[in-house]
Amino acid sequence: VRGRRNILFEGQVRTHIEVVNRVHTLSLNLTRTKMDASGISQVTWSLQRAPALRSLSLYLRGCRVGADGAQALAQLQQATNLQTLSLDLVFNDVSSDGACALATLKNAPNLRSLTLNLEANNLGNAGAEALAGLGSSPALRRLNLNLADNGIGDTGAHALAAFKDAGALHTLELDLTGNWIRNSGAEALAGLKKAPALRLLSLDLGDNHFGVVGLSALSSLKQKDSPVQTLLNLGRTYICL
Repeated sequence: VRGRRNILFEGQVRTHIEVVNRVHTLSLNLTRTKMDASGISQVTWSLQRAPALRSLSLYLRGCRVGADGAQALAQLQQATNLQTLSLDLVFNDVSSDGACALATLKNAPNLRSLTLNLEANNLGNAGAEALAGLGSSPALRRLNLNLADNGIGDTGAHALAAFKDAGALHTLELDLTGNWIRNSGAEALAGLKKAPALRLLSLDLGDNHFGVVGLSALSSLKQKDSPVQTLLNLGRTYICL
């Protein structure tokens, strides 16, 4: 297709990306390159000014992103034509401060699909609370959040349950595997089915710590007459009796 190119840089860093001015779809694999906030700032400076860019995937797993790098990535909200964004930030110590920065991606004017892989980033409840703000985006239709292994408890789960008020979301994929969610948090998350425009909900809650009360609440997500298609994975959930 004319004007569409997929570019994959395996483990290489190019801070001067002249080609981005001509592409619609770009994939940069910078996994384990030890790229820090300074390098990320240089890359995002070029990307946010790419006039034709519609779809962007950045793989930064195991780098040195931190909160400062997350702040730099948040500047992608200024890429006014960007419609699809995927950021793989596993093992980067983004922290709650970085989550606050990434939550401002809700201001990207034309962003329709957002994937944030933030597994093992020390987000805690504060990070979950910040990311819940993505639900207020008027443009976002699909949101995929991987928040596995981040020390999120009931407070964070209650915050994320606010996605039920997201008026624009059609698809919500939420991975909370390996956290500290108990009955109260599970009950709150069961309310996600009430999101007005939602058509697909994927919820991963394996390796958490809720009991029969939480399980009962989550079972309501699978009602046959619900307009929302629900994929529920409880994995090795620890049942607290």
